[in-house]
Amino acid sequence: SAAPQSEFAVASVRPNAIGNSGGKEGVDEKITVTPASVILSNVTLRSLIRWAYELSDYQLSAPSWIAYQHYDISAKASNEVPPHELRLMMRKLLADRFHLEIRSELKELPTYEMTAQPKKRDKMKPSTGTDPSMKFAEGTLEFHAYSMADLADRLATRPFKLDRPVIDKTGLVGRYDFTLAIADDVRGMKLAFEGMEQNNPGSPSILTSFATS
Repeated sequence: SAAPQSEFAVASVRPNAIGNSGGKEGVDEKITVTPASVILSNVTLRSLIRWAYELSDYQLSAPSWIAYQHYDISAKASNEVPPHELRLMMRKLLADRFHLEIRSELKELPTYEMTAQPKKRDKMKPSTGTDPSMKFAEGTLEFHAYSMADLADRLATRPFKLDRPVIDKTGLVGRYDFTLAIADDVRGMKLAFEGMEQNNPGSPSILTSFATS
């Protein structure tokens, strides 16, 4: 077999004007991966590091500015490679273009455990899709092709931003389609997420939403 490639054959990195004019982390970010390339649109450096190193949000401690500067990045390998090699090449790009230095350390953190109520787990609808997605619909969130591991990981990022890691203890395997009720309408959901992000007293909790859905 061919030796692993150490870096991309061609790569361009440009600031994203729209994201840098007031965009927020996690909004309209897109990462497209093919066997020979990675195309990133309007991504923050924080999201890029998380993708390259396969980190959850709570695992990354870094200056706040990396969550607010947005980039468009196009990187191509000289031939098709496994996904893990693309991540390794992206780490090399981060070191070369952004002078990124990584240090690993162990931390003890409190966690949440995500469990499934017996009566409700049987009502979960298996998905026929393979690509997980989440979209807003009135006062609800619609999840498609989400595994419980995907969901646990997503809860540490926007718009939820839980203050600690979520451990999947549901025992549910596979991917599912499901909805999560947040508010009665779009305006109410927007206010709810703003309150969650700012930890406003009296704001609805995403934990309560899951418990009652």
